[in-house]
Amino acid sequence: MTSHQLFLVQKVGPFSVPLRLLHTSPSNFTPGPEILTDGSILDRQWHLNILYGYGEHGSPYWASRYATAFARMEAIGLRFVGPQAPAGRRADPWPDELPAESANVPTYHTSHQTPSTATRQLDFVFASTGLTERVRVRALNEPDDWGPSDHCRIEIDVQ
Repeated sequence: MTSHQLFLVQKVGPFSVPLRLLHTSPSNFTPGPEILTDGSILDRQWHLNILYGYGEHGSPYWASRYATAFARMEAIGLRFVGPQAPAGRRADPWPDELPAESANVPTYHTSHQTPSTATRQLDFVFASTGLTERVRVRALNEPDDWGPSDHCRIEIDVQ
């Protein structure tokens, strides 16, 4: 029986979740039997402070630091599967720090923003290589679909 892994990564404030969840990161994770299932999908959340494809305020330093988290996930067999445009509303107006070619979709708004003015994607879904072709990810980030959190809901469809 084949096991598949599905991981959700979300940025949260330091007091938003139990501390035991805050200390899990791709740098100290190695796949092992304790996270494999009997063929069903394992849902595990990691809470990281990362951006995809760029750094804060256009910083090349932070862009390369954040890229290491995605590279580490890829190295252990977990691919980034979304959400990415067109599977979610794009930021409008477009933030200066976000590269023009980015497919990022806003999934988080600060206390100074609303769902309609959100600009940053801070939620990411990764799946094991055997599962990536069967996973569809969509950010429910239209203002009417957002929900009560500062993070929008993420729809994950596994076929």
